[in-house]
Amino acid sequence: MPDALCWWCGATADSREHKIAAAELRLNHGSGSWGGDSGVVHIDGNLNVRDIQGAKADILKWESNLCQKCNNARSQPFDRAYLELLRYLDKNEEEVGASGTFRFSHVYSDAWAIGRANLIRYWLKHICCRAAIIGLAIPQDVIHYLDDVATAGPAPHTNLELVVNDPVFRFQMEGRDRRGSGFGDAEGFTRDGRLVAIESFVSWGWLKLQYRFDISDSSGYVSFPDDLVEMSRVPLEG
Repeated sequence: MPDALCWWCGATADSREHKIAAAELRLNHGSGSWGGDSGVVHIDGNLNVRDIQGAKADILKWESNLCQKCNNARSQPFDRAYLELLRYLDKNEEEVGASGTFRFSHVYSDAWAIGRANLIRYWLKHICCRAAIIGLAIPQDVIHYLDDVATAGPAPHTNLELVVNDPVFRFQMEGRDRRGSGFGDAEGFTRDGRLVAIESFVSWGWLKLQYRFDISDSSGYVSFPDDLVEMSRVPLEG
């Protein structure tokens, strides 16, 4: 059986990307071993529950579909941009969650446009890892977007919307819910009998990113095109 290939560069896929960033998990649950009253569980789409001992657990990673260079050195600025956002939200959670607004310039200072672009690339990397596992070929213009650091607009083939999950926010503020991270099941869409698009979401506590990835539509969209981010509020996923 031939080795799996990195969907980004075509080299042998010898690295497993985290489904949820390890730094994000440590921010939520601490850097030590998880257990007891601070225990963390993984719940899959069939509601199977498994205890998780730490951020490096294999169940928290995708199957190998990236090489080590792409998963580490090439995408490191994307990972940093995402962690900077989470650290900002962690310190300003009540204010941002209640208002549904924040500014990228408060997160990334004067380099906010670059920070926002790398944040988009972080989410795009997650989406592509998932899409590749499902069987979607990653379009070449998506690869070009990841490679071209001068590009700051929306990613092609990708629709991204940031929203506030209001019930989760209220539960967290009332101390009735611990912050968790996760993602939804992927809904697939076909054209002429061929899978061309998926829709799903990723979440950090009450912050939810809803996305659509469509290889048949080259257009791109983000709900946060400027410095000021204004998020809509949605009910708990049911």
